[in-house]
Amino acid sequence: NHMVNIKRFINEMTFTQFLLVFNAVSILVLLLIILFKDTLNFTEFAQGTPEIFEVYCPIQESKCVIETKLGPIELSVDSPIVPLVPFNILLKTSNSSLNKAVLRFDGLDDYMGINLFRFTPLAGNLQKWTLRGSIPVCTIDSKSWRVTLNLENTEDKNFSSYWFKLKIS
Repeated sequence: NHMVNIKRFINEMTFTQFLLVFNAVSILVLLLIILFKDTLNFTEFAQGTPEIFEVYCPIQESKCVIETKLGPIELSVDSPIVPLVPFNILLKTSNSSLNKAVLRFDGLDDYMGINLFRFTPLAGNLQKWTLRGSIPVCTIDSKSWRVTLNLENTEDKNFSSYWFKLKIS
């Protein structure tokens, strides 16, 4: 019965009504793209899902080194990562073909929202990158995070991802 009503509505729709609906939907899609442009990476969708490697990274102890396809990547944090307190992370690499680096924090056992941070090169230096971020507070005292480092290199536009567990007490 609903399908009949929908078909009749579409058949009886004037061109002006169609344009209004089309424009409304187009504006909604554009707004969603603008709002989520930093969390969506359309080139990653086009190239498929990168291989993801689990690594050990005790970053809460101030720094760690991750062996990647681009060589060793060192991550260091200026202070322990705790909810609602801004932190700075420095990424160092000896490989100047690093094009993009993104760090994502996901709740390991539950959804904690979109927590995506882009590294930016320090003064045009492609061997030192930095980010500033903070993570949300959780209702429990201790929280486990899945932290994913996504890398893209300029040579062949390959993506690689490395993840590690981060426990915050």
